[in-house]
Parts: sequence; structure tokens; C-alpha cells
Amino acid sequence: MLETLYDEEQIMKNHDAAIRREEQGRGIDSVVDICKKMHGSIVDAVETVVSKYGYTEAEAETLVKKYW
Repeated sequence: MLETLYDEEQIMKNHDAAIRREEQGRGIDSVVDICKKMHGSIVDAVETVVSKYGYTEAEAETLVKKYW
């Protein structure tokens, strides 16, 4: 019984983490889209992602390049 409860708990944690990553991906995609429309640079998008989502600069750069 305890094993089943742990499994369900872990499944929910994994599910919540996946949803969070998906939502952040949408947000980063929006940041990139706005930067492009405003004739901003990748650097502008990276700075925004760092300040908004708390990623390191290297992580933010990787994510921004994914959506650029």
C-alpha cells in the first residue's frame, strides 16, 4: 500500500514538473516572439529570460536559441 502511495505521489510530482516546463517554454517562446517583433536581439531575449525565470545566462541562452 505504501509503495502505491509513493508511486502516485511521484507520478503527480513528475506531472506537475512537466506542466511547469511546458508553461515556461510557452513563456520563453513569447519573449522571443516579442523581441523579434520589436527588433530586439538574442541578448535582449536572454536577459529577459534570466530576469523573469531565474535561469543562468548559459541556460537562458540555450533556451532562447531553441525558440529563436
